[in-house]
Amino acid sequence: MFKTLLLVIAVAAGGLALYPEWRAAHQAPPQLTVRYKAGSPATAAVAQPWLEVVNTSKKRVLLSDVAIRYYFTGDGASSYAFNCVQATVGCSNIAGETVALADPTTTADRYLQISFTTGAGSLAPGAKSGAIGLQLYRPDGRKPDQLDDRSFNAADTTFQASRTVTAYLRGAHVWGDEPAGRAAAAARGSSVPRPRPAHPRGIVFDDFHYSGADDPALHAHGWLVRTSPGGPGIHDTWSAAGVSFPVEKTAVGGQVLQLRASTDPSLSK
Repeated sequence: MFKTLLLVIAVAAGGLALYPEWRAAHQAPPQLTVRYKAGSPATAAVAQPWLEVVNTSKKRVLLSDVAIRYYFTGDGASSYAFNCVQATVGCSNIAGETVALADPTTTADRYLQISFTTGAGSLAPGAKSGAIGLQLYRPDGRKPDQLDDRSFNAADTTFQASRTVTAYLRGAHVWGDEPAGRAAAAARGSSVPRPRPAHPRGIVFDDFHYSGADDPALHAHGWLVRTSPGGPGIHDTWSAAGVSFPVEKTAVGGQVLQLRASTDPSLSK
């Protein structure tokens, strides 16, 4: 009788010990997974998060129903701007905005939210969006401090599933850990923004969210800041110093392209 009782206790204890593993094995996989890698060190002039969305559900997902949030801390009252540098689905199919958290933490008081237009298409079960290369920077030209940014991880030099980047499907939180573990934080203060409409082929559009003339996103978007000699123009007079992107509150997107030219007094003699 005593041996039987010990056996029952041992089986019960073993069952309790194995319950977390059993539950994990039988839980449904998340509908989406976000993979992340750091494209720049913490001390870089711009933050360069790379993201990738994976459809881990059993149903096809429209990317226009998806939003991703990358969390960071602002440096004082500084504003921030966003760029898409490279995307498999096309940067013209990606929209972004920075939003202040209603209830900030020590590692996140804002987030960069990325959404997609209908032109981004859909993901079959198990499919990936492909890499999305982003830039997050200060228009005043100062370096952002990434060391205390919740979603930044310098160790992730290759794509890794990141729970500090969250994902939403049709407004519902489906991946990642929101700051302070608040499951309802997604619905506070900001809703999933409408993505920018797709522009017809041949239409030139740019909101000029660039950090400077040497920003790699310029070339990625088809712009070339000329510094080489030759015509049109006077030989050896082209300079990148004449190109800047100042803040302009009245402009769509908050920044403009400014071109500066100067004259040479010696040529008028």
